[in-house]
Amino acid sequence: MFDIIIAEDEQTLSECRRMREEVFVREKKVDPAVEQDEHDILGGACEHFLITEDGESIGALRCMMEDDTVRLQRFCVLRDKRGNGAGRAAVELIERYYRAIGATRIELDAKCSSQEFYENCGYKVISERFVEADVLHVKMLKEL
Repeated sequence: MFDIIIAEDEQTLSECRRMREEVFVREKKVDPAVEQDEHDILGGACEHFLITEDGESIGALRCMMEDDTVRLQRFCVLRDKRGNGAGRAAVELIERYYRAIGATRIELDAKCSSQEFYENCGYKVISERFVEADVLHVKMLKEL
């Protein structure tokens, strides 16, 4: 069973960072200086979430809410845990969480290689392709 845990303490936030480091820095070779930023703190502009399967950490993401719009960021699932529904379950849990507190839309910058995944979750492309961290992306949106 998949779940998301809000990082409300340093230990959970550290585990979120560890998941992101494994996926983005080690696997995808993103520069650590680009992957982590000023929003990777407790009590800041972003809420951080740990994705778990049967209590085991398998991924992470963070979200920034401005007015009624959520910016989904730094979404990752460990390579050996992909393809079993974890990503879709995490997206659905995040959508329910933010809908319950008044969000009406979620936006994200998706790697073009992940575009189909988000489309299958109901997101629509709303931009031309652009480069971020040396990778092609598109901006996507879903009305909640």
